Amino acid sequence: MGNELLNRTSKEVFNSIEKWNAFLELISKKEELELFWYQNFKRFVLENKIKIPGWICSSNGNHLFWQLESSDLQEKSLSIWFESKGKGEFEIVMWASKEAYHIEELNKELKVNNSYISIKEVFKLNGEIDPNYHNEYIFSIKPDFCFENREVNNSNIYWYLGNKSKEMYDQLNDLIKNILNTQNTTLLEHLHKSCIKKT
Repeated sequence: MGNELLNRTSKEVFNSIEKWNAFLELISKKEELELFWYQNFKRFVLENKIKIPGWICSSNGNHLFWQLESSDLQEKSLSIWFESKGKGEFEIVMWASKEAYHIEELNKELKVNNSYISIKEVFKLNGEIDPNYHNEYIFSIKPDFCFENREVNNSNIYWYLGNKSKEMYDQLNDLIKNILNTQNTTLLEHLHKSCIKKT
C-alpha cells in the first residue's frame, strides 16, 4: 500500500476512533468469521446432497465426507473427505481406518496394482507415490477453485465458501463426482471387500 493510499485511508476510512476500534475488533474475529462461513457452506452441501450412486454424504467436525453406501463401518469406512487443514488450506483426501482395514494391504493395492490407475489419475499421481503403506491418509489433492476467472486461494476461500456457496458447491460437486465416477466406485467397492478386517 503506497503512502498516498495510506494517507487517504487514514483520513477517509479511519476518520474516527470508533471506526478504528471497529476495524480492530473485526480483525480479532477473523477466525470466528471464517469458521462461520465454512459451517454455512457445510450446511449448504448437506442440504443439497452431492448425490453419487454408491456413496453417502455426511459431515464430521471440520470435514465433509463420502463413504461407501455398501459398507456398515460408518465413519471408519473407506471414504473421500473434503478436509479443512486450517489457515485456508483445504484438501480432498482418500482415507481408511486402520481399525477396520488391513491398511498396508489396502495401500499397496492402490499404489502398486495398475488396476487402480484411474484412481491415481484423478489424484494427479503421475510420478512417484509415497511408499508409506501404514498411513490412513492414502491419497490427497489440493482442489483448484476459481470464481469469475479469479483464483480462490488460502486468503479468500472462506469468503467464497460463505458468500458464493452455490458456485463453490458446484465446483466441489464436479471434483467429487470425477473422483467417484462409476469405474472408480466399482474399484473401491472391490478394494473395500478385499481389505476389510473380518470380525
